[in-house]
Amino acid sequence: MNREIEKIDPRDFITGPFVKCPKCGGNEFGVLNIYDDRYMRRCRNRNCWHTVTINLPELRKKVILHRPVCDKQHHEGAES
Repeated sequence: MNREIEKIDPRDFITGPFVKCPKCGGNEFGVLNIYDDRYMRRCRNRNCWHTVTINLPELRKKVILHRPVCDKQHHEGAES
């Protein structure tokens, strides 16, 4: 039985957008991982493989719920 072995290239896990690598200058510095509070960029160039972890800013979320005021006259006009 002849079986082919498929090799996984770790560079496939580095995705765009790609920017200029701060170490080698190549345009292959992409996104490797994204976490809740940080993300990692890595150069796809095998001779460089430069990796940087970048902290994300703290979330400052505020939720405002808007409940429209229901008036009887408005609903009566919609049913006509």
